[in-house]
Amino acid sequence: MPGAGSDENEKAGHMAVRDRGRPCSRLKILRQALVISVALSAVGCARHSDGRAIVSGSNGFEVPPAEFQQALSAAGNGGREQQALVLQRVVDQKLFAQAARREKLDRDLSVVQAIEAAKREILASAYAERLMSSLSPPSEEQIDAFYHDHPELFSARRILSLDEVAVSGDPAQVAELRTRFTGSGGKLDVVQALLARRGVATVVAHVRLAPEQLDMVEASHLSRLKVGDSVIYQMAKDTHFAIVTAEQKAPLSFAQAEPQIRKLLVTQARRAAVDKEGARLQAAAHLIYAKGYAPVTPAGT
Repeated sequence: MPGAGSDENEKAGHMAVRDRGRPCSRLKILRQALVISVALSAVGCARHSDGRAIVSGSNGFEVPPAEFQQALSAAGNGGREQQALVLQRVVDQKLFAQAARREKLDRDLSVVQAIEAAKREILASAYAERLMSSLSPPSEEQIDAFYHDHPELFSARRILSLDEVAVSGDPAQVAELRTRFTGSGGKLDVVQALLARRGVATVVAHVRLAPEQLDMVEASHLSRLKVGDSVIYQMAKDTHFAIVTAEQKAPLSFAQAEPQIRKLLVTQARRAAVDKEGARLQAAAHLIYAKGYAPVTPAGT
């Protein structure tokens, strides 16, 4: 969120700035320090009660306790050695940012845009966090209902053994592989042969897959498979072409599943709250997209 230096940055943002033609490499070196300094300025300039900063120097240089604590918290705290490294990183960032201002890099168009992008991200994250902080935790009834409504994840949970080939990249190529794999009745050598013709060497991996490794739609689909069935499933950026070779029953009791369900319900509630508020804000803004830029509605919605 904007801090004490936000007025200066705002003025810079509204000036008739122009790219001063400095070498791109120098901008890249200093841009990260400038962007990070925006995040550090959001915590203000708190001092010890006696006015001492943690680090001070000439030309008004100082590292107030609040800035150091914010950076330390972001790094996960740690021991004295970790604290020393974090403090030195903050010092370096502030020195670079100070040098950049002397060079008037805070008026370069690319730097101004980077600072504004960092401020935008910080403010959006702060708003979302405040929105989510008002949510109530899932009730015991909700947790119990989720456990009984999804036996494929818990009481009837199975771990599948698969032979598979994972593919990423060109969507058109993946679409063709899907067609060939399905048309062949689920033969992995068909996938390998097509990829080999395009210069991509593959090996068949032997994996074990638990339902919690997938999203709920994929997990529900795989829960119905039997040994010998073929399947195509998505994980991260990879499309997996697989054949089920074995299965193992691995049920979870309610006590075992309860922490996992609680975390999942919290995540779902947060996502729903953010989506709902996003839709409300978009409607209130009466957005009009230029031709060719309108958001694409996913198929089936």
